[in-house]
Amino acid sequence: MMEGLELLEETLLRLIGTHACVAVPGLGSFILRHAPASANVFNGEIKPAGETLFFNAALQADDGTVANDLRENLGISYQAALDMISAEVQSLRNGLQQHRNVPLGKLGNFFLNSENQLFFLPSPKLNLSPGSFGLEILNFAAAAKSQTQTEPVAKPVATGPEKKEYQQSEPETEEAEILEISMNPDTDRQRRSLPWKIAATVALVAMAGTSVFLARRFMPAATKVQQATTALPAAEKQATPEPKAAEIPEKKVEKAVYPAEDKGIVEKETAMKTGKGNYFVYTGSYMGETVAKQEKSKLNKVGKAAILVRGKGSSLIRLVIGRFATYAQAENFAGSFSQEEQNKLQIKQLNPEILP
Repeated sequence: MMEGLELLEETLLRLIGTHACVAVPGLGSFILRHAPASANVFNGEIKPAGETLFFNAALQADDGTVANDLRENLGISYQAALDMISAEVQSLRNGLQQHRNVPLGKLGNFFLNSENQLFFLPSPKLNLSPGSFGLEILNFAAAAKSQTQTEPVAKPVATGPEKKEYQQSEPETEEAEILEISMNPDTDRQRRSLPWKIAATVALVAMAGTSVFLARRFMPAATKVQQATTALPAAEKQATPEPKAAEIPEKKVEKAVYPAEDKGIVEKETAMKTGKGNYFVYTGSYMGETVAKQEKSKLNKVGKAAILVRGKGSSLIRLVIGRFATYAQAENFAGSFSQEEQNKLQIKQLNPEILP
C-alpha cells in the first residue's frame, strides 16, 4: 500500500471516533454508520452488530478537520497540511487509473467502475464500535453439525477368561403398564368442567356473604346520620353557613430567562454576524440545522455566544464561536482555551452564509 494511504488510514481511524463525518478535500466524505446484527442462512454465519464506514464521493465540502489534525500531529502549517492532502489524493487517483483497485489498509478498498466512478467498499470484518469491538463472526452451521455427530457406545461382553469381545449396546427398555383411556368426548368434557362449576359456586356464595355483611355494617350508620339531619330545626339549618372554598393565592409565574437572552451574549452574537472577517473558529460541523441549533442552545446556557454559519457551496453547518480578520487572530483566540477544549476547535476560512 502507498505511504500516503497509510497516513490517510491512520488519520481516519483517529478522527472517525469523535466525528461522525470526516471530509477529505478532493476525494469525498467518510461517514460512520451503524450496522445491525445479521445472520446469513447460506453460509451459516452470524455477524454481531457494529459500526462501519460509508463513503460519499459527492460530499466534497472541506470543513478543515483533516488538515487541522495533520497540522497538530505533524507540527506543520495549515497550508502545508492542505498540500499534503492534495498530493495523497492525486496519488490515490493515479493508482486507481493503473490498477482499478487500491486498498485502504484494514478499512476497505477503493474501486473505479466501468464509468470511471469512484466508490469504496468497507471490509466485511471492519467493526469500529467500542461496544462490540473484538466479537468474532460465529458459524452456526458448523456448530450444529458438530453437535449432531455422535459415536456408538461400545459395551464389553465377557465370553471367557482370556478373550473379550465388544458389541454395540442396544437401548434398554422397561416394561410399562398400558392404561386404557376412554375416548368418550361428552364424559371427558363433563369431568373437566366439574372443578370449574364448583369454584364458580364457591365464588358466588362468597360474594353474596360479603354483600350482606357490608349492608349490615354501614346501612344503620347512614340511617342515623339522615335522621339527625332531619331533626334539626329549620332556623338552625338556615343559620348554618355554607363552607367556602379555600382561597388559593395566585402564583406569580416568572418568565424563565435563559443565558441566550442575556444582553451580553446577544451583543457578541450580533457582532459576529455583522463582522467582516472570513476566518471562523468553530466547535463542530452538522448536516442538519435542528441538531446545530440544539448544540448552540447548550453553549448559550453556559454563557457562551455562538452563531450558525454555512459556507457558500457547502451543505455543512458550523457552530462558530469566533470570527476574525486574519488566521493569526483566530489562532490566538483558539489558544486561549484549555488543551481539552482546543482539541475540539477548528479554524476555517469561509465565504459565509449566516443562518438565523
